[in-house]
Amino acid sequence: MLRRFLSVSTVAVLAAGAIAWSDTPPAADAAKAGSTTPAKAWLDRLKTLEGSWQSGDENGDGKPDTHVFYRVVSGGSAVAEFLMPGEPHEMVSMYHLDGEQLMMTHYCALGNQPRMKAVSLNDSATIKFDFVDGTNMKPSDMHIHSLTLTLADADHIVADWRAHKEGKEVEHGTAFTLERVKDAAAAKKIADAVASPSKSVTPAAQPAEKGAK
Repeated sequence: MLRRFLSVSTVAVLAAGAIAWSDTPPAADAAKAGSTTPAKAWLDRLKTLEGSWQSGDENGDGKPDTHVFYRVVSGGSAVAEFLMPGEPHEMVSMYHLDGEQLMMTHYCALGNQPRMKAVSLNDSATIKFDFVDGTNMKPSDMHIHSLTLTLADADHIVADWRAHKEGKEVEHGTAFTLERVKDAAAAKKIADAVASPSKSVTPAAQPAEKGAK
C-alpha cells in the first residue's frame, strides 16, 4: 500500500491544462508501425521513464515527499518501478506484456500482490490499470485496485493510486505528482538506494550514543 495508507501524506494533483508530450495516441502509433500493438506502444512509452523521480515538498519539511525509480529490465521486456526506494516500506511494480495486453503487478508493503490490466490504451497521455486478481489476499482485503498514470511531458507525471477494502473504494486515493530528477548527484542517490537498500535516500535517524546529552 502506498504512503497514504502507511502514514499521512499529501495528495497532489496535476494542474489543469497540462500539455501531453505526444498528441498522437499510442494506438495510432501502433497502426503506423504495423506489427506494434497499442500495448507494446505504451510499454515503450513507459520505458522512457527510466531514471530517478521525486515529488514536491507538500509537507514542508524541506525534502521531497517521495522518490520513485524506473528501470527497464528483463532484456527490455518489462519496466520495474521502485516506490520509496531504500525505505522500510519500499514497493515494486512490474509492467509487462501478456500477448496484446499490458499488465502490471504491484508488490505491496501490505504483503499482497494485486495484478492489474491496462484498460485505456488509446489515450495520448493517460493510461489506467484496473484490478484483475491478486495473490496472498482475499477479495475483501485492503489492496491497490487501480492506477492511473498521466504523462504530462517527458519530465512530469502523476500516479494516482486507488485502494479497495471489503469491495469498496477507500476514501481518498494517493496521487503523486513527480518530476524527473536532473541533478546527477541527487539522481544517483536514488538509484543507489535501489541497488543497496541500506543506502536510503532519507536515512533513519541514528540513536544517540550512550552518555550523550
